[in-house]
Amino acid sequence: MTDSFIGQKERGNAISGAIVFFLLGVFAFFSIVMVLLSAYTYKSTISQSAANGEKRILHHYIVNTVQAADTKGGVYTDETDGIHRLVVLMDPQAEIEMSIYAYNGNLCELYALKGDPFTPEYGEIIMTLSEFRPVVTDHLLTVRTKDAEGTQEEIRVFLNCLQGGADS
Repeated sequence: MTDSFIGQKERGNAISGAIVFFLLGVFAFFSIVMVLLSAYTYKSTISQSAANGEKRILHHYIVNTVQAADTKGGVYTDETDGIHRLVVLMDPQAEIEMSIYAYNGNLCELYALKGDPFTPEYGEIIMTLSEFRPVVTDHLLTVRTKDAEGTQEEIRVFLNCLQGGADS
């Protein structure tokens, strides 16, 4: 009788041990799954935050640049060799123009004297941007952009003065 009782007790310990190891394995598995899901969530949050940051930077860059030069003839659009550009007169006395345009997948800015030929390859790279189309209608500047992923944005800025218009 004691031999059968000892056999049952050893079998019970073996089953208890197996259950403990099984539960430990389940715990380890779900711990790894939770760590992986957390890492994925963190990565997507960071990438979304970076994308939103670039959109805000672009928006504020355009708005602040245009508003700083919003005088008679200070802001206009131009197209040269198929490149759409926003031209901002930075210093009316010295006639220094800043061109903002998309070139080779980047948003660029180029400072030059008014009347100098437009040479886009000399521009300073601001950020990655595949398309930049500024359009002025009435007193509204609309800039349509497309980033490297193909996301399109539209920035609108009210202009107080236009090329050839009266000072406000």
